Amino acid sequence: EALAFARERYSFEDGDYQRAKNQMEVIRAVIQKCASSSLLANYSSVMDAVAGSFETNMPQDQIAALVRMQLSDMAQWNITSYTVSGTSMYAQTYSMPGQDLYVIEPDQAAIEEAKRLVSETMGSKAQE
Repeated sequence: EALAFARERYSFEDGDYQRAKNQMEVIRAVIQKCASSSLLANYSSVMDAVAGSFETNMPQDQIAALVRMQLSDMAQWNITSYTVSGTSMYAQTYSMPGQDLYVIEPDQAAIEEAKRLVSETMGSKAQE
């Protein structure tokens, strides 16, 4: 059900934008579930179960440290999202040359705002 919810776009007036919002809701729910004490207490068996389903460059000891930190304080995660707006159009893409596809050309001001927000977030993390 979550996969269908996260992938649907044709039934929404704002299509891909709504799909992005729905995908973010699924990610929030997964993070909330993953941060629960019942799941974290058995995180190694969970990691074994999902092995091969995702890739990460985060070392195992860093994952273990995050799990211990979460178990010690059970803090809520603050997830912020931002959608880069743009102009809808049909254009050629690198993935399917020779065929016009529906794409969104990002608005430069929205890109700059996204960069600022990432910088701000990373800066606040560096100061903590």
